[in-house]
Amino acid sequence: MARKPTPTKVILPQRRKDLFTRQRLISLLYDLLDEKLILVIAPAGYGKTSLLIDFAYQVDLPVCWYSVDALDQTPENFFTYFIAALHRRFPEFGEASKAAVKAINQFNPDINQLVSVIVNDAYEHIQEHFLIVLDDYHLVSNVREIQAFINRFINEAAENCHLILSSRTLLSLPDLPLLVARSQVGGIGFEELAFQADEIQSFVLQYYHVTLSKSASQDLAHDTEGWITGLMLSAQVMGQGMTNQMRAARVTGVELYTYLAQEILDQQPAQIRDFLLRTSFLDEFDASLCACIWGSDGNWRNWIDQVVQNNLFVLPVGEDGKWLRYHHLFGEFLRAQFEKERPDELESLLRRIAEVYTDREEWGRAYVLYTRINDHPAIADLIEKAGTSLIRNAQFAILAKWIDELPIELLDSRPGLLSHKGTVLLMQGQVEKCLEYLNRAEAAQRDGHDWSNLARTLARRSTAHRFLGKYQASIQDGIESIKLSEGDSALRSVQADASRAVGVSLQYQGKLDEAHEKLDQSLTLYQAIRDEQNTSMVQMELGMCCQYQGKTHQAVKHYEQALTYWQGVRNTTRQSFVLNNLGSLHHLSGNYTEAAKLFEQALVLARGNGILRSEAYLLFNLGNLYADLEANDSARDALEKTRNACQTLDDHFLALNVDLAESTLARREGKFSHASAYLRSAEKLVQKGQSDFEKSLWSMEAGSLSLAEHKYQKAITQLSEGYAIFEKGGQKLESASAALLLSKAYSLNKEPPKAHATMEQALGLVSNLDSLQPLIVVGRSVKEELKSHVEDEKIGPAAVMLLTQIENFEKHIASLRRRLRPHASTVLLIPPRLSIYSLGSSKVKVDGKQVTGSTWVNQKRARELFFLLLTHSNKGMTREEIGVILWPDSSTEQLRLQFRNTIYYLRYALGQDVIINAERRYLFNSDMDYSYDVQEFERKIVLAESTEIPARKVELLSEAVQLYQGEFYPEGEGAWVMMERGRLSQMYEHTLLSLAQLHLERDEPQTALIHCQTILAENHCMESAHRLAMQAYAALGNRSGVANQYELCKQSLRDELGLDPSPETVKLYKLIR
Repeated sequence: MARKPTPTKVILPQRRKDLFTRQRLISLLYDLLDEKLILVIAPAGYGKTSLLIDFAYQVDLPVCWYSVDALDQTPENFFTYFIAALHRRFPEFGEASKAAVKAINQFNPDINQLVSVIVNDAYEHIQEHFLIVLDDYHLVSNVREIQAFINRFINEAAENCHLILSSRTLLSLPDLPLLVARSQVGGIGFEELAFQADEIQSFVLQYYHVTLSKSASQDLAHDTEGWITGLMLSAQVMGQGMTNQMRAARVTGVELYTYLAQEILDQQPAQIRDFLLRTSFLDEFDASLCACIWGSDGNWRNWIDQVVQNNLFVLPVGEDGKWLRYHHLFGEFLRAQFEKERPDELESLLRRIAEVYTDREEWGRAYVLYTRINDHPAIADLIEKAGTSLIRNAQFAILAKWIDELPIELLDSRPGLLSHKGTVLLMQGQVEKCLEYLNRAEAAQRDGHDWSNLARTLARRSTAHRFLGKYQASIQDGIESIKLSEGDSALRSVQADASRAVGVSLQYQGKLDEAHEKLDQSLTLYQAIRDEQNTSMVQMELGMCCQYQGKTHQAVKHYEQALTYWQGVRNTTRQSFVLNNLGSLHHLSGNYTEAAKLFEQALVLARGNGILRSEAYLLFNLGNLYADLEANDSARDALEKTRNACQTLDDHFLALNVDLAESTLARREGKFSHASAYLRSAEKLVQKGQSDFEKSLWSMEAGSLSLAEHKYQKAITQLSEGYAIFEKGGQKLESASAALLLSKAYSLNKEPPKAHATMEQALGLVSNLDSLQPLIVVGRSVKEELKSHVEDEKIGPAAVMLLTQIENFEKHIASLRRRLRPHASTVLLIPPRLSIYSLGSSKVKVDGKQVTGSTWVNQKRARELFFLLLTHSNKGMTREEIGVILWPDSSTEQLRLQFRNTIYYLRYALGQDVIINAERRYLFNSDMDYSYDVQEFERKIVLAESTEIPARKVELLSEAVQLYQGEFYPEGEGAWVMMERGRLSQMYEHTLLSLAQLHLERDEPQTALIHCQTILAENHCMESAHRLAMQAYAALGNRSGVANQYELCKQSLRDELGLDPSPETVKLYKLIR
């Protein structure tokens, strides 16, 4: 969990009442609001912050503010504050984003994934245009991860987000040239920020009530180069001969700023001067902080008020403006002046400030100060105090950096630091090295009777042992840690960690009931301390435990709770693991289609995130699923890919299961020598792992092979061993499977009593299982034995039930394979992402689901804009062209706002890439995956016109007619709608007419007549349709019908148009009457 942000950094600083407004620059910023990225770049002291504060209070958009400082060079800090800035302005935003930062790998952060979560979070919760201001961005611009984050964020953010970066230096974002080429970047540089002569006159008059002549203001502009800080300092010391003094200072080599700042500082009363010098070492301060550091006898509130009133280069921050922050340049000057005047006092001052920061748990600020005075013992004390908090808040990267910068002898002498170092190594995956440090820490803490810290170290070591497969050692450490931390509320997180480590280790040992109990305890503790991430991790582990226990419904419940959390924080890595487990449960339940869907979904996520381990387990599960359905080639291919992944992963448990699965496949195919080879490989892994559970898995497959080879006594020995371990561990499903096979072995070995007793044990377990599918698959090889017990009064019903399910499964294997095929690839058969309908009704589906959100349903203009751009999809339209049609009475400024909001609603509802902007023209993105009934209607007609085959022509035109469900965009209004509606209606009529002609030529006059009547129901005066209908009646031999049709044509033309039938119609009637 990321540390709680300092609120003042993400609160928009207060605008001073006397702040000088530079309307020239404010207007320029307004003009830049169409851009996604706005750069304000100039050296220190040019008024960047003041300008942006002034603009933020004037602009009619929400503003998210983030004052960056040097402590934010740690990526996690930066990400945390970035999210906090948005959350402060939009309280609904941030839950998923904060969780994503909490879950990020600090040593190798997935920037793309994090940005995706933040962008989607904003997309869901921020439905208006807004600004993000990062002030003093240059302080972090060279941090690779932060640079990558900003670069990605600009590219991925929705168009309603506008990012302003204020920096002293030029930026080097990788995609900046591309953004410039796309016209998505604008900026203000020091040339624009430099004060012009007329602005200097207004500024001096407003601030100091002095009227400068034009020449004097021009001189100031020249001497200060329009530098606002220089101007303010100049105004503070303004007097006779000031300009000459400034020039003399330059000639003598005195830096202008230092000269002017010294003049101002020397003008202050002694108490204010001392206050300025001391407080310059604080990042920000208020009266209470000053009192904590220097005592409550100082008149801190009064001195702060004087500093503000005298405009001594401070920026009020925080909601009430009672906290202050010095302008960077002035703060730097004051600190340098203190060191120059009072070098002997510097260390004690910094030490006292660091002590207060430590008490306030502002670890980063304290660390910076202790580092400045080079006090390593104090730094070590700080890290020992901060370490537990940093670990609990997942700030491992910061802790690793601080520890690595300590002298090695200091690290070696501090058990707490050794424990922290071990934990960092554990998170970095260096488990063996981690144990070296934790072992040393444990020994020293035990000798020193430091029981609280020993509990922490043991919990950490328990996890390390578990990672290495040393389950008994993990359990011993975990149990001792639990005992040491019991009753201490401050150590509840330690108890939770230890209980979890013990529970997982017990599970790997096959002791499922004990494992479930410990994991439940861990879950309760994590929930009590509101640790949502670890709660979800334990939910996953409990799901797996229940799955092994045969408690499918409970397993599903745990997995779904975990999945809800991971989906909420958009952690696709964890989602892939949970989907895999849920797929396994559906497989266990015999729901092969749903299992395949979940496995494929998980595979997409795993491959998208480059998670080889997750991909390998998914391929393994798919292999088992295919094997059940006798798709042996597919199963073998999946298992081979899993084996290849194992060579990279060095995953002991997965490698063992692949060997066993390949043995099963080979055995079922009668390839016993191959199966034996796989079993020998698996046996070596079992001996290496020394796990009873792994041994029982091997024993069951070895016994199955012995059965197939008619080695019944050997099979009995192997299956008995497996059954005993499964039964002891509480694995009911595996116990029942082993008992079924063992019953068969006894039967074939001519031991009927034992066969019956074992079958009774197997069937007795069946009633307590939620899922029977694995038992059904195993049971296919023991059908004859089951049939022999059908008449048994005690176990006959259970045998019949299991036999029925086995036979039903075998009957449907082929159909299951057929139903599975559409889900074997997640690419080929997915529907279009966007399905658009405008003929007869206007609706849009995204990923197969109709769009019903308020930003679509309640925004008629957004819908109208969408269908308008679809109608002009070839060339697109400019904003002005759109405005003439949709907002003809709006001013330029009104149009800009109306258009911006409307296109935002459109994209919010349908997707950011639906409408693109190319060379200032807005177009529907025809490169995306979509279907549109109008285009499909037109495409069918074009294809029909291009084919020479009458049957194909009829087929295509019939499909086109089917697509035309009614008039275009029924809810639409305006001339453009009427034109498109008329065009498509004419196409439809001509299509019906062509189709009627084709049917008539194919000697299908009745069908031809129906098409003609459809046309004439809407267009009474279409003579060509009347003529074709007359011909159809004639072909049917219906002369009265010919006459009636001619009279109807004549009457319709006269009534509606005042015309007589054309000579062509009259001639036809005379010919065929």
